[in-house]
Order: sequence, then structure tokens, then C-alpha cells
Amino acid sequence: MQDMLDLLTFIAENMGKGEGIERIREVILEKGYTEKEMNLALNYLLLTSGAQREKGGWHKTRVLHPIESAFISPEAYGYLLKLRALGIVNGIQLERIIEEVLMDTERIVTLDELKKVVYRTLFRVQETDDPSLLSEEDEEKLSIH
Repeated sequence: MQDMLDLLTFIAENMGKGEGIERIREVILEKGYTEKEMNLALNYLLLTSGAQREKGGWHKTRVLHPIESAFISPEAYGYLLKLRALGIVNGIQLERIIEEVLMDTERIVTLDELKKVVYRTLFRVQETDDPSLLSEEDEEKLSIH
């Protein structure tokens, strides 16, 4: 789970810096990711970036309400903002993540706990969402704990 989010973030950051896809691919394979994981991450980023461009591209920064900030650590929120800026999550997904975090906790959410919610939001089918990018078989192959 965390590996896939780290992979998405790595690719998005390096593409944003103008790094060539072949160089990114080499580094990813050196890090131990498989071709399938890399292709899944690239497909996800291509699908989401196209949807973001169609809607205007720019987005406003989401500021947490004081009640929300009491339950989401600054580190976790910074990570969410990073994912939003990189186009890995959209505004609706960001709201779902924050909502799920607030409904499932009575204490401050750590970065690792937040990453689990982000993963579920991005790769699990919701009743009103598009089909998941991961099949159950692929999900089992990723390191989900």
C-alpha cells in the first residue's frame, strides 16, 4: 500500500521536474518495483492528470477547520497537500479522505494511518466511483498491511 503511494509520488515529482520517463523507469526498476507496478502507477497518473487538465488544472489549497486540524497531524496534512499538488488526488478524493479520517478516529491521525486511507480512496471501488484500477489479484500482490 505505502509502496504504491511512494511510487506514485516519486513518478509525479520527477515528471514535474522534467525528468525523462526512461530515466524514471530505470530508477524505479533499480528500487525493486516491477514493470507491472510501474505501468499501473504511470497509467493512474496519466488518467488523473488528463482529468485535471480538462477541469482547468489549478486548484485552491484546502485549509483544515480547527476541529479537523485537531485530528490530522501537520505531517499527515502536508502529505495530503503534496498529493493534491502532484495531481495524485483530486478535490473530491481529498474531501473523502479527510471525512473518512475524521469518522474513524478519536485521536490524532499519523502519516502511516493517513496513507492507508489514501490508498483505500484511490484504489478501492466506491458505489458511485469509476471501477478500481486494481483487480483483487493485483491488490493481493502489493504490500498492503
